[in-house]
Amino acid sequence: RIIHLVLEENPAVSAESIGEEPERRIVVKPVKQKLSVAGF
Repeated sequence: RIIHLVLEENPAVSAESIGEEPERRIVVKPVKQKLSVAGF
């Protein structure tokens, strides 16, 4: 829970929990950012 709270402040990553206790894990992934081209 604490890790999720800290990571939600960072727009470059997303975090999700998978599994169930006692084997629950946190997966941290980079957020795919859209590339923008000026004028299009």
